[in-house]
Amino acid sequence: MPRRMPTGLAPGTSHKVGTRIKQKRLEAGLTLQAVSHRTQLSTSTLSRLEHGLYQLTVPQFLVLATALHCSATDFLTIWIEGG
Repeated sequence: MPRRMPTGLAPGTSHKVGTRIKQKRLEAGLTLQAVSHRTQLSTSTLSRLEHGLYQLTVPQFLVLATALHCSATDFLTIWIEGG
C-alpha cells in the first residue's frame, strides 16, 4: 500500500522521482493501465506516484523497475539523495 511522502525528504524529491518514473514509462511505450497490470498497482496509485503524491516501498520500487525494464537505481538514487 502506498504511503504519503515523509516530510524528511528534500523539497521536490517526490516530484523528481515521479517525473523519472513517468519518463521511464513513456520511454517503454507503456500506458498506466499496462504498468498497473504488470505491477498489480492501481492506475490511480501509479498516477499519484508520477505526480509526487505518494512513496512506494523499496520492494514496490523493484517491481516497478522490472515492469519498466530499468534499474531501481534509476529511481532510488533520486529518492535517497533527495534530488
